[in-house]
Formats: sequence, structure tokens, C-alpha cells
Amino acid sequence: SVKSTKAVPGTVSLSVASAGYNSIRLSWTAVPGATGYQIYRATSSGGTYGNEYTATGTSHTDGSRTTGKTYYYKARAYHTEGSTKVYGSFSSVKSTKAVPAKVSTLTITKASSTSVGLAWSKVSGASGYAIYRATSSGGTYTNVKTTSSVSYTNTGLAKAKTYYYKVRAYHTEGSTKVYGSYSPVKSMKL
Repeated sequence: SVKSTKAVPGTVSLSVASAGYNSIRLSWTAVPGATGYQIYRATSSGGTYGNEYTATGTSHTDGSRTTGKTYYYKARAYHTEGSTKVYGSFSSVKSTKAVPAKVSTLTITKASSTSVGLAWSKVSGASGYAIYRATSSGGTYTNVKTTSSVSYTNTGLAKAKTYYYKVRAYHTEGSTKVYGSYSPVKSMKL
């Protein structure tokens, strides 16, 4: 007897990462012979996965996500034989949260002998920014100010002392502040 077998595409290797306060970036390796890829999303690890997106490329940005909420994804490749889609195995499940982007630029200037001026890059979707200060590079950072502005002047500092600063954005979701990554540390000796 004649047996026919359909060639099944290989398994997708999926990666996920926050792409801002309300979006998640998915990327995966190309599977040889694949016509396309199907992406599935759930809101809990054991939840129901809906078929969210079909792609022909190797990346997708999942927008309009809730800040700080964990989303779970899996993907599989398929190829089309005639009018039939033949699916490969699902990737392993990957999860992440949408969080505000990292504050990419922080500048520091000497405002006076006892104050410094800080300014930083605006982050899309940020409700505000938290500024942290330490008195040594490996020291403990304390939150010195929370502001909706993209600049702050820290006054009342000691002369001839070095201060270290970092800033991170947050997005308020309900009553919760969801924080992004810290900016690079900048220091100033007064």
C-alpha cells in the first residue's frame, strides 16, 4: 500500500520582550519551508490561548496591552499544501509584561556650589519619573523626587561631595505604578 506523509515544519524558537508601556515585541527564528507563523496569546500560564496573529515575517509587535500585566505567548509554523495548512509543534511558552521604556539619556549639570540640574529623555506613555541619588557609585540609592517633568534641580547638597543619580519612568495603571528600567548612572562632584 502507498503511504503519504506530510512534511511538518520545525518548531519555532520564540522570544518576547517589552516594547514600551503598552506593547510587547515578539521575534522568532525562521523555520525552513514555513509559509507563515501563528502567534497565540493568553493572560495566564494555564489560560486559554487565542489565535491572535498570523505572520509571514519573523517578528510582531503586540500593541494595546495593559501596562504591568503578564501575557503568555506561544507560536507555531505552518506551510500550505494545496488548501491545507500543515502545522509544526508549538514553541515553548514565553511570558513578559509591557513596561515603560528605559530612560535612555540622563544629563547632569552643576547648577550652583550646592545644587545639580538633571534632565532626561521623555518616555512614551510615562505618567512620571522617579529620581534616585546615592553618595557613592556602589552605594544605596534613595528616591529624592517623583515628578511628571523631564528635569529636576536637586538643591541643598554638600560642597565638594560627589553625587550619583539615576532615573526611571513609570506608568500608572489603576492605582499601581509600573516602572521601567533605570537610566545610566551619572555623577557630579560639587
